[in-house]
Amino acid sequence: MTTDEALAMLTPAEIRIMRGVVDAGGSTKIAAHNLSLSRHTVRNCRSLVYQRLGVHSAAEAWIALGWLRLPPRLPPKKVR
Repeated sequence: MTTDEALAMLTPAEIRIMRGVVDAGGSTKIAAHNLSLSRHTVRNCRSLVYQRLGVHSAAEAWIALGWLRLPPRLPPKKVR
């Protein structure tokens, strides 16, 4: 599956959430905070994306979506 094919399988909201997870270093809690969403929403989105892409981990999803070659964004906020 190409990156374009993988992206075509996802909604804009799912792409936004997965990018938030990438920016948060894989942390659902930090991604949820940064995106002003609940942890449950982010967790459920991740699960759905993994199923659609046929992957089992964040690393596999990031590779499938081609995000490893994107330039890094600002560091995520720290959540206490």
